[in-house]
Amino acid sequence: MARIVVLGSNFAGMSAALEIKRKLGKAHEVLMISPAEDFLYVPSLIWVPFGRRQVKDITFPLRPLLARKNIVFVQDKATCVHPGENRVETENSGDYHYDYLVVATGMKLGFDALPNLNPKDGLVQNIATPPLAQQAFAAFEDLVKNPGPVVVGATQGASCMGAAYEYLFNLDRELRRRKIRKQVELTWITPEPFLGHFGIGGIRGGKIW
Repeated sequence: MARIVVLGSNFAGMSAALEIKRKLGKAHEVLMISPAEDFLYVPSLIWVPFGRRQVKDITFPLRPLLARKNIVFVQDKATCVHPGENRVETENSGDYHYDYLVVATGMKLGFDALPNLNPKDGLVQNIATPPLAQQAFAAFEDLVKNPGPVVVGATQGASCMGAAYEYLFNLDRELRRRKIRKQVELTWITPEPFLGHFGIGGIRGGKIW
């Protein structure tokens, strides 16, 4: 019997674990290691900053689903991989040996790309994680009470320009819904070589949008 260890539990990790288990069946063990207890539907984070979705609406517990699929779930943080020994170290639950390893740990937020980019400094908002999206919602409610200029942007190296555009258009719509759009000067800053590039050379209709 082979053991396949999957690091990460969101789209890539979940897809990998489920598909591997489906194809290999009971003859082999699939084990997922992740510090998160819930699956997060990341695309819907763009709705949280406006109160159109709650975090509970876009998450579900990992453990029950994985148990039904006979996938072992370890809620812990992987701290080191030793390829020569086929071994993964975790923060709290010890080491796990594997025959095959899938690394699907997702993005790393690059708050060091520009000075003062970290939301913890209180100068900007970010919607890349549930806590940050909830923080952005609080900031939006403050904006509604005291309208003023807003700058929306993405830095060089942004991995998903589409989400930035979606947030921008959602913000415009929500400001109109709250009847304060005329009081808010909205500015868009992008590292794209042209509007609608989306980091992939453009898509049909992108420039028109």
